[in-house]
Amino acid sequence: KGHVHREGELQADGRYAARFESGGMVLHVIADREGEAHAVIRPEDLLLSASPLPTSIRNRLEAVVERVESLGPVVQVQLDAGRELVAPVTTATATELGLRPGLRVWLGLKATAVHLV
Repeated sequence: KGHVHREGELQADGRYAARFESGGMVLHVIADREGEAHAVIRPEDLLLSASPLPTSIRNRLEAVVERVESLGPVVQVQLDAGRELVAPVTTATATELGLRPGLRVWLGLKATAVHLV
């Protein structure tokens, strides 16, 4: 739960670029209203990296790995990015990134992947 603040020009479809703030997390989003809202983020939309992501992705957040749980070929990574998030990655990715509690990582999330309700 957080608050949506308008940042961009209103488009023909009634949406605009905005900022969603909740606790210590700030996300760039596409919104159709300002005010109180909930941000829904699908875990599979989160990208993990050992370094900042030099891409067009609007949301680049630094996070700390809190927990790593192996579920066969998939690893669930619990993260603290100002709010708790969970990102699934392959076992190979978890090994390549050396994921372990306490490790600082970078998260990437497209503004269009954040759903406001």
